[in-house]
Amino acid sequence: MIEDTPATPATSAAGLAKNPLPGDIWGGLAAMLVALPSAIAFGVTIFAPLGGTLAAQGAKWS
Repeated sequence: MIEDTPATPATSAAGLAKNPLPGDIWGGLAAMLVALPSAIAFGVTIFAPLGGTLAAQGAKWS
């Protein structure tokens, strides 16, 4: 017979609840390291045809 037990948060091998905050922080940092350079590159790419000074503005405002 299947036992009806409530779902629990992620647990370690010892059965203690793990704190998800460090993983969330590292995940946010990794996402920022990918998203920020691509946003700057897109800003420069969009404004580059308008001239060098506006390309710099595209990098600044990204």
